[in-house]
This record gives sequence, C-alpha cells and structure tokens, in this order.
Amino acid sequence: MVSSSLNVYLKDWCQQQGIDLICNQLEVRAGRYTGELQQGDCGYVEKANRVQQKYKLSDFDAIYAYGDSPNDHAMLALADYKFYQWQEI
Repeated sequence: MVSSSLNVYLKDWCQQQGIDLICNQLEVRAGRYTGELQQGDCGYVEKANRVQQKYKLSDFDAIYAYGDSPNDHAMLALADYKFYQWQEI
C-alpha cells in the first residue's frame, strides 16, 4: 500500500494483512510523536520515488496501481494497469 496517510493509522492493519506499506512516518523523540514527518511528505511525485526506491519494477511481470486523487498521478504513471477513481485509464 502506498499512501500519504500516517503510519500510525495504517501500520498495524497492513501488518495484519501481510501488505508492505509506504507512507508518511511520524517522527518519535523520547517515546513521543513530534508531529513532524521523518522523511518529508510521501505525496505526489514522492510516492513514485519511494516505490522506485523500494522495488525494482522490472522484476515484476505487470504493475497495477490504484489511485483516487491527483496525489496519485505520478505513482499511476509507473504502472502497466492504472485505475483512477475505480476506472481503468
């Protein structure tokens, strides 16, 4: 799953489902969330950058991507099969 939402919302669910997660990670200092993001915002072009950093896309036979906002356009551009707002594009 690739999201610009926060890890505190998505991490446990993705782990339970066995799904890898790329998302915004809240910084923790002295056991407390600071409200800052560890690596900056994981939105727009950064979604595509982080996917490419984590995965060698040429290792896959086909890439599917699903998005529902302009925030997802760069990530969708990486895919062979693209779905935007539940419609294949």
